[in-house]
Amino acid sequence: MGALVDKAREKAMTVPTTPGEISAASRAAGADDAAGAGLVLAPEYYETVYPSYDRQNPPYKYAHYLAEIRRFRPVFGSIGDIGCADGRFLEYVLDQASPERIIGADVNAAAIDRARTRLGQDDARRRWVVGGPQAAVGGETVDVLTALDCLEHIESLDEALQAIDALLSPGGLFIAVVPVYDGPLGPLVHWLDRDPTHVHKCSRAFWLTALRLHFDVLRWHGILRYLLPAGGPYLHAPTRWGRAVTPAILIAAQKRGL
Repeated sequence: MGALVDKAREKAMTVPTTPGEISAASRAAGADDAAGAGLVLAPEYYETVYPSYDRQNPPYKYAHYLAEIRRFRPVFGSIGDIGCADGRFLEYVLDQASPERIIGADVNAAAIDRARTRLGQDDARRRWVVGGPQAAVGGETVDVLTALDCLEHIESLDEALQAIDALLSPGGLFIAVVPVYDGPLGPLVHWLDRDPTHVHKCSRAFWLTALRLHFDVLRWHGILRYLLPAGGPYLHAPTRWGRAVTPAILIAAQKRGL
């Protein structure tokens, strides 16, 4: 446990300020897991790494994310989700907000197949992409883009953020949720993390700096989250006063320029 504490403190002390430093620091932060950090996930990824995936994604978690979108965009016509998995969040948004168009991207082809089954095949209203944000860049842009527990998986972080910027319409909103490994709970987050594809095990200052290089950060807060044992519920509690110690944070940012 002492080594974990030292590692977490070391990461929290170094905050990169340029794209090159972002890439170098994030590679160093995730070096222990780099062997498992490929951009193509096995079909059984969710069943193997997140066997309680259903319990970890209750409706009130998605309600929190949608409420944060509506804080800045009460009405939006299009939304994309990077790392959309089987499309559950997009399904929730379609039911609650009825956007005219959605884009879902995920490096797991099996997950995209499930999203198509859940929400329909590609057409004028839906576009599914097997890949990360770079693969989703095309002629279409969206009003809102989310990356919910996704950025920490993407090795080429600066390039991914550039692609996210390209996917957003002028003044578009970007919502990112990431785990953080600094603060008093940092060693516990490290210990509980069993996902070999997490290549960026970094501090909240790291993520805020990375996003500010590309976007205007509007607001950020912490998320206290934990899957209670013995079949218990999933704890998901947003907090601003506790954002310095929570194991995850949500960052709302806006595309620059007109």
